Amino acid sequence: MNRFIVNFIIIYLFISCKNEIDVKQNIEKHNLVKSTTKTLHQISQSEIVENQIFKNCSIKSIPITDSTNFDNHKYSKLLNTNEQKFLKLDIIKSDPDETAEKISLNYILNLSKKYKTVIVTKYLGDHEMFTYLINYNNKYEILGFTQIAYDEIAESWGRMTSKISQKYIIVTDLNYAIEPVEIVELKYQIENSGIIKIK
Repeated sequence: MNRFIVNFIIIYLFISCKNEIDVKQNIEKHNLVKSTTKTLHQISQSEIVENQIFKNCSIKSIPITDSTNFDNHKYSKLLNTNEQKFLKLDIIKSDPDETAEKISLNYILNLSKKYKTVIVTKYLGDHEMFTYLINYNNKYEILGFTQIAYDEIAESWGRMTSKISQKYIIVTDLNYAIEPVEIVELKYQIENSGIIKIK
């Protein structure tokens, strides 16, 4: 009888321990699947937004002259609020009071394999447009940016164009409000890291 009870207790303890191990393993598997699913979801959300933004976007090579203005520019892709936020375009401005009504993605510039270069135009009403070159790392953090073109058709007093090569951006700023026309040339250096500095 005693032997039967001892055997029963041993079997009971064995089954209990096995069940506890199984439960722990199931919990660990569940947590792993949950964690992996969350990570994959986060990655795919970022990739989805990126694919939406750059789908069908043209890619241009250097050297290139950008003279984006009201005569030669058509909306290639207007960016929605989420896409603007993803590209952090709220901090891209040449003037603190600059508030764009529309922002279009113009093209990707094939400048370096180390970072991504994007050209966008901000429209301030129907009479003014600012065009920017922006360098991003692979997490879409801004490395550097500068204004490369400008046009306004209210009084037609100013225009800006740029010549872009692998290492330099030469910006030509024309002021028609002054006689003779004032021409200011600025030279920016594009570093290997994607940072842009005035020379």
